[in-house]
Order: sequence, then C-alpha cells, then structure tokens
Amino acid sequence: SVIGSVLIYFIDRTQLYDGSFPLVIFLLCLVISWYFAKTYRDHTAGGFLSFGKAYLLTGGIVAIFSAVAAIFHYLLFYYIDPELGQLELQAAQEMSIRIYEMFGMSDSQIDKQLEEAEKIQSSTQLFQLLGGVFGALLTGAFWGLILGLIVKKNEPFDPMQPAS
Repeated sequence: SVIGSVLIYFIDRTQLYDGSFPLVIFLLCLVISWYFAKTYRDHTAGGFLSFGKAYLLTGGIVAIFSAVAAIFHYLLFYYIDPELGQLELQAAQEMSIRIYEMFGMSDSQIDKQLEEAEKIQSSTQLFQLLGGVFGALLTGAFWGLILGLIVKKNEPFDPMQPAS
C-alpha cells in the first residue's frame, strides 16, 4: 500500500484520493491476505485451519495493512504534502455540491451543508488519525470474517475415531 501510494504520488498524486486507486490497493490487500492464509494452511498447518485461526490470521493481516496505510496517508496529507489534503477536500466538496444539486437543494442549503462539513473537517488531526486506525481495525474484523470462511478447512470427521 505504501509503495503503491508513493509510486502513484510521483505519477499523478490526484489519483490518491480521486479515482479507483484506493479500491485497487484494498482489493490487492484482500488477495494478499487470502494468499498468505492459504499458504499458511497448506504448508504450515498441515492442510487444515479452523475458522477461528483463519479469522484471526486474515483479519490481522487486513487490519495491519489498513492501519499502516491509514498512518502513511495521515503523514502524507498532513506533513509530507499538506497541499494534497486541500486538493482532496476540494474534490470532496465539488462532489458533494454535485450530489446536493442532483437532490435539488438551493444554493443556501448547499452552503449550509458545506459549512457543517467544514466544521467536522476541522477536528483535530489526532482524532482523524485515530479514526483511520480504528476504521482499519473494523475493516480487518469484517473482511477477516469473510476471508476466514473462505480459507478455513476443517479436518475430516471420522465417526470411528474416539473423541479426545
């Protein structure tokens, strides 16, 4: 994620917040998580992995990946290139205005909505960073459930085998 972001930053930095780049990076994260969990199951865990272990493994990978990305983007947008944060805010405002206009809002209603959004945006940078990391943990938990279901492989049940 960080390497891809740095490459995109030097190629066309507007793609960091506008376009399909964030989605592509996230999908890549999911594929990498699935691959590592499947490789672990097949080569280290003897071919079998319970749902609980698969969930913890895949959820942990996604959470770590997402948290590192959130911290990197926080540093990029607030310290490395603060202008990039302003460009992202402008793009979000322009998109909001288009949506408000589609719903038939008047100019005064649009201005009021933009002012409210600006108040929220002006929250402290620390809360934005913590929100990004917390969001990463929730993302890891959610996608860990899905990937855990995909990767899990229980040992076959043998009714003749005594319970241990």
